[in-house]
Amino acid sequence: MHAIMLAFHDLGFDDAIRADGSSVERAITLLPALEASIRTAIATADHPPGEAFAERLGRAFRGPLDRVVAAADMLGLGHAGRADDDIVATIAASARQLLALVDEVVDLQRIERPDFRPNAEPIDLADIARQACGLLTVRAAANGVHLMRPPDAQSIMVLGDFGRSLQIMLGLLGNAVRNAPRGTAIWMRCVRAEHSAALIVVDEGPGISPFDQERIFLPFQRVDGDSGPGAGLGLYVGRLLARAMRGDLIVESPPGEGACFILTLPLVPP
Repeated sequence: MHAIMLAFHDLGFDDAIRADGSSVERAITLLPALEASIRTAIATADHPPGEAFAERLGRAFRGPLDRVVAAADMLGLGHAGRADDDIVATIAASARQLLALVDEVVDLQRIERPDFRPNAEPIDLADIARQACGLLTVRAAANGVHLMRPPDAQSIMVLGDFGRSLQIMLGLLGNAVRNAPRGTAIWMRCVRAEHSAALIVVDEGPGISPFDQERIFLPFQRVDGDSGPGAGLGLYVGRLLARAMRGDLIVESPPGEGACFILTLPLVPP
């Protein structure tokens, strides 16, 4: 963490986030270096990062990154039509991505506490799938991917935490949207078993090799290397949350046939 703070100071972010427009270009060149510093700190921390590390990370970066977003938004409002509008938008998007990265690590610290207990209340698994689909419809359309959600009439009541279940689904669906080829579809369907229900997400992407199918559920591991957003925690956190709700999260992926992720949760007792 000390190394990150030195880098943060040396990079001159306080100078680069002024809202007078004089340092837009410098700010955008500094954000990748700041992201690299954060990723390095995460990679070299204890695995998983301890509570103190996560809290320091949040305190160190949330405030400055909030200022980056605010400054970029102000520039965008005050200079509509300027040639550097795309640069301003990129600054805001990059800073928001870094904020999400910091929040992801802080949330992991909460989930791994021995006293973490998600809610166990009746929730509609099919409705969670539909809501996740609605939240990602615009992104899917931009990527040329069609989302096939469960029918509106379907309802399967399970025991779980609504917010955490939606978090899992947004992660699964976001991964599928990012990896699915243009012109393909992503299917979501819910099925009921004797004591549990499953929410299944199937895409037509490149699939996941047998070697990677277990590795992707480990912390800080990702199939796409370091090219994608986030810290490689989404599936690890998703499985932790599913199991904390007395369910599970698994993947099935025959070579070259896309990926099928399955979230199971216990049914509401009769």
